[in-house]
Amino acid sequence: DAVVPHRVFDVVSVLDNLYDFGNIAAVMRSAEAMGFGQMHVITRQEKFKTSPRITKGTDKWLDVHLWRHDPEGCIAYLRERGYRLVTTHLDESAVDIATIDFTIPTAIIFGNEHSGVSPDLLEAADVRCVLPMRGFAESFNISVAAALSFYHILQDRLRRQGQNATLSAEQQEILRAEL
Repeated sequence: DAVVPHRVFDVVSVLDNLYDFGNIAAVMRSAEAMGFGQMHVITRQEKFKTSPRITKGTDKWLDVHLWRHDPEGCIAYLRERGYRLVTTHLDESAVDIATIDFTIPTAIIFGNEHSGVSPDLLEAADVRCVLPMRGFAESFNISVAAALSFYHILQDRLRRQGQNATLSAEQQEILRAEL
């Protein structure tokens, strides 16, 4: 009862072709810890690289959609539900994540460990953003980038609307029944 009122479903994450299940698990854990309740995982290979790291059970509290070899299906699903697509990607069109209003329904897309967000998802994106870095490193580990993004989104929503969650009383009751 203490957790349900803080769940968020109008901001969702999309993991694009991550190959290390340990990274997927870490992103799941961070998303769930910040109250974000839905995640989409796009796979493009037959097997994941496995890792001894685990989600600490947080995967059972997330609504996870698996898209096997179907990024187009994921994009269509999100668009049909009114989500804006935001990718984390460094290029000349990218904006600082701090400039984005996350009170608008948003799917935030994180790319894989080596090549980032795939060209088809970059093309579909409405906005490309970056997490500012001040050191010599050129990128964050995917799980760190996701955790920082989730924290920023949480803070942005608190600042703009006074709360992170936006579920109605009826939606909260439905969620309680599903859990």
